[in-house]
Amino acid sequence: SESDEVILKVDKEYEEGEPVVAWCGPQPNSRLFVNYGIVDENNPYDKLAITITIPNTDPLFQMKRSKLQHVDLSSQQQFQLQRDSDLPPMLIPYMRLACASTAEDSEKVQFLESAGPVNSALESSVLRQLIVYLQSRLDGYPTSQEEDLATIQNPDSNLRQVAVAKLVRIEKQVLQNALQQVLQKQAELGTVEQTSITNQVRIS
Repeated sequence: SESDEVILKVDKEYEEGEPVVAWCGPQPNSRLFVNYGIVDENNPYDKLAITITIPNTDPLFQMKRSKLQHVDLSSQQQFQLQRDSDLPPMLIPYMRLACASTAEDSEKVQFLESAGPVNSALESSVLRQLIVYLQSRLDGYPTSQEEDLATIQNPDSNLRQVAVAKLVRIEKQVLQNALQQVLQKQAELGTVEQTSITNQVRIS
């Protein structure tokens, strides 16, 4: 019956027995897994999204939203993390604006890759919030990377178990890469007097 058939249209002549490779398009592993049940450990299109929201209860919300609109960003903005890449260039500047508690600090935020901190206290707050989020997300997984690897290498694991373990392990590597970069920025900032975080943004 038609339901038992899969028809592939190929781009060249193939000899009998020659493997046919099907490209699924530029999709992250999370989508490949859902759509096809596969995970590509060398997927150059793989990414993990985090969403940062500036709440409309922020006293400076209108000012911040107007500033964001000038650089084509919104008060709820998604950023894509990748395993072997630098942090998204607008992530830290966005967090600076989101965490700013005064109009003066908000005005000083620049959306340039080369832009430095507005001040050490604000930068410390930005980095601490990112560190807490990334670490809590890593801590939320029920298995360690070593356990994931053991599942992948276990000959008794079924295909679904292997795919899930690969997907989760890659997600952890993406988060770990981002966390290490933020920790490095914190180390470069040096010792800053710890103050309470007055503007807590929502990261998901």
